[in-house]
Amino acid sequence: MADPQPVRRYRFGAFEADAATGELRRQGILIKLNAQPFQVLLMLVERPGELLTREAISASCGRTEPLSITSMA
Repeated sequence: MADPQPVRRYRFGAFEADAATGELRRQGILIKLNAQPFQVLLMLVERPGELLTREAISASCGRTEPLSITSMA
């Protein structure tokens, strides 16, 4: 039997992000967030204090061109 995956749930301020379900909650209330912005959020909370380049963020989202604010909308 395989080891169960560790729970990847992050709390920051009034927010909680659950990597397994792709849900973001604020004080327990579900916040609707598309997959790509959620992926960027996870990158940021998993690497506190690190500088993340636009290229690294784009690569983690499976994109070949760098992200822009408008491309995540």
